[in-house]
Amino acid sequence: MSELNKLEFVGRAEHLNRIISLVQESNKLRVVLVEGRGGIGKTWLLHALKSRLNQVQIGTSEIIDCDIPVFKDAEDLYTQIAKQLYDYTYKEWLLRLRQLREDENRLSQIAYEQERRQLEKFLVDEINQKSSQQRLVFLIDTVEKLAQAEIREQVWECIGNLCHQLENAVFILAGRPSIAHQILEKSFKEEELTYLELNEFTQEDVQIYIRCKEEQLHFTLGQELVKKIIVLSGGSPIMIEFGVEYAYREVIPDWLESEDIETIPSRLEKTGGFEAEMVRHITQLRTSMDRLTLLLSRIYPLDSSDIANLLELSTEDAQRLFIDAQSYFFIKPVIGGSQISLHDIVRDLVEKYVWADIDPNLEWRKRDSRIAAKYFE
Repeated sequence: MSELNKLEFVGRAEHLNRIISLVQESNKLRVVLVEGRGGIGKTWLLHALKSRLNQVQIGTSEIIDCDIPVFKDAEDLYTQIAKQLYDYTYKEWLLRLRQLREDENRLSQIAYEQERRQLEKFLVDEINQKSSQQRLVFLIDTVEKLAQAEIREQVWECIGNLCHQLENAVFILAGRPSIAHQILEKSFKEEELTYLELNEFTQEDVQIYIRCKEEQLHFTLGQELVKKIIVLSGGSPIMIEFGVEYAYREVIPDWLESEDIETIPSRLEKTGGFEAEMVRHITQLRTSMDRLTLLLSRIYPLDSSDIANLLELSTEDAQRLFIDAQSYFFIKPVIGGSQISLHDIVRDLVEKYVWADIDPNLEWRKRDSRIAAKYFE
């Protein structure tokens, strides 16, 4: 579990309680879409929800994260859903899916669509069988990344159709604003679809959040630094995390501690803002963690063996780095914890502010792409 998920849940109690009340309404079709900009706390909400639902013994899936390259179509998502059911279901699903994909170029379009619908019916029947024993909740994150752009609308229509066939299951979807909202609104009645938008923390929530983080780390920021982070973070949970945790790890910029809050904004105007400064130190590549962050911004997800090969580390050093990386709030475990990835907003920041600085001509990135292609072929 990432360090972020161990914090007391702050500022989202109303959203959390609303979702739980919807989940507890048995045998009703419920789809919940949670949207908000990157770093606003959507994944955190899903983790808190999973923890709460497990306490009341509601069948809850692992968080299915669409922010990895394998989610190219609806069937890729369905594969992860099948994995949350019975072992038999997952194995049978994989066999049938492989057959479907082998038949794609052999069958007529009509015959192929019939076979695809039969595969979907198999999954629906398996979900309904399991949900006849208890309410099932599927948690799906970073849904704006689901499917390739040219088929994204079609994929969301398929997901809507799947949900309509379920008898006692809830889909909770989280992501940045995307086409999903528009399509789901057309697919469901008002009482079936719940839309929740996450916004920035209030200043009071930020103070509570920082206090909880200090208690978690057994570390005190100091009153002046707290005031600066409250102002500069703009209420964004991930920017608060950067400020607090980097102070704890002693990689915070000197100016943040030494300069007055009145003069800092003019400095930031010249450098890209607070978010740019929070990743700027990576350009120096002083630590293995900096190198890994840079790598994960381009190639993901990775396991310890991948890290050993791509960063040219020993197996032991790579395993230590793999474990240590998961103590950072912006690293998230995926694929059942066997691999890691960067939080998507951090990947965006590294691409925008770090790569642009250290590799203006794209030569380094092209080299890395060639190395990765050769390694993964």
